[in-house]
Amino acid sequence: MKKKEESAKIKKKLLGDKKLLVGIHTSSGKSAPNWTTESYVQLIEELNKIPEIEIVVTDNEKPKALETNAELKFPNIDKTLRESIVNFNSLDLLVSASTGPMHICSALDIKTVAMFCPLNVLSPKLWGPLGNESTEILPSENYCQIKCPGDPKKCTFEGEGGISVEKVKSEVLKLLKIS
Repeated sequence: MKKKEESAKIKKKLLGDKKLLVGIHTSSGKSAPNWTTESYVQLIEELNKIPEIEIVVTDNEKPKALETNAELKFPNIDKTLRESIVNFNSLDLLVSASTGPMHICSALDIKTVAMFCPLNVLSPKLWGPLGNESTEILPSENYCQIKCPGDPKKCTFEGEGGISVEKVKSEVLKLLKIS
């Protein structure tokens, strides 16, 4: 079976009676600033209120904070990279930090909403998605001077001026054209 056909079959199975498949990738391997799992849980709860959207968590391991959620689907558990790429190709949109899955989805022309650090070495100018419809979200201009823990890999974008669940949700809805 061709990979596009396989992705379409996976999408149909994951969607059920919903219209749009949104992947949430909660981990970053500490390669970039990232939300806590609890922030991703809040985003999932918010997006689950939208009737058109089905959520899947695209991590290769179940985050502990999500292990007990029986309704969530985890299509990449125990999958090879090639199998995971086919699963990513079934998405309408991916939410993540600046991670490999964001780049995979970008290359597959999957819409992305990604969180970035404004430091030059971690910025979306250097590491942003290319070739797809995307939104790069950064904390406010002064956030890093006030809240940065000194190591951007420990940053969780929390607190005033950080990246809120509401902001990410808003950008997801814009890209998916849901009002």
